[in-house]
Amino acid sequence: MKVLIIEHDCALGEALAREVSALPRVDRIKCAASELAAEELLFHFSPDVIFLDMQLPEQGAFRIAARIWTQGMPSIICTTAFDRPLLDALNRHRVEYLIRPFGSDELAYMVTRTRRPDPVHPAENVRRILDAAASLNCAVTPRLSVRSKRGRLFVIDVDEIAAVRYDRGRLYFWTAGGIFESTQPAEEIWAYAGLSSFRRLFRNSLLRNGEEGRAEETRRARRWLQRCALADVLLKRPPMPSTVRIKADAVPSWSTK
Repeated sequence: MKVLIIEHDCALGEALAREVSALPRVDRIKCAASELAAEELLFHFSPDVIFLDMQLPEQGAFRIAARIWTQGMPSIICTTAFDRPLLDALNRHRVEYLIRPFGSDELAYMVTRTRRPDPVHPAENVRRILDAAASLNCAVTPRLSVRSKRGRLFVIDVDEIAAVRYDRGRLYFWTAGGIFESTQPAEEIWAYAGLSSFRRLFRNSLLRNGEEGRAEETRRARRWLQRCALADVLLKRPPMPSTVRIKADAVPSWSTK
């Protein structure tokens, strides 16, 4: 079992790592002390279980939960200090969590969730976390792992994308911050992200539906897609397959449906 501990207090993170390492079937543990450090680890590490510190600055815990888990959704166990509004929200939406300090028995019970008589599916638990975020007025949107032209890895919000281009199994995203390549196959991203607010412009291109305040960004994205479409014709590139298409009823990444 691979475990990722995301804890902004380094001392607490180290203590939790020691306790987790004593549990059976745990063979790999990695720790991150910030949202950014966690995202960097998640580019190349696919944990089975995540201990998620709900006191990460600027609602970072909810943003991590909202990322698109195309490599398999882990079991997320929230850890928190006593915070009445947060605990009320987690309880109301039946989120799995531990209040610090917690004992080894509580820890083992949570980690061995699949052997319980009524295990909560990881996707269902993420949905509950995001429902709790909404009840606390924390806006969260799905996010994608992407790669820049120079090979650097980033995470972007789906809302940042103005245009999408398909090219031989990969998706490329036009944003105000640059053009990025997806790190997952197009079919996986479509299944999780949906991108239902886009319309097909050319056979391999999608453009976001018009939004107030984004007219200039949309025009620039359209010009990029026009150049790409011309290249597709000249180079006789294959069209976007039918399995990669806009779905008006796209299911969010956290849904179990």
